[in-house]
Amino acid sequence: MDRKLSSLSPAGAVITAILASICCVGPLLVLVLLGVSGAWSGG
Repeated sequence: MDRKLSSLSPAGAVITAILASICCVGPLLVLVLLGVSGAWSGG
């Protein structure tokens, strides 16, 4: 049982990192697509 838990924890960390990156990058991509970042850099 311990071996399964130890093998799942790195996988869980990777999944958590992927989800966190999606949550952070997703809104940024939406802003870029809307052109808000261009307005900020132009302003």
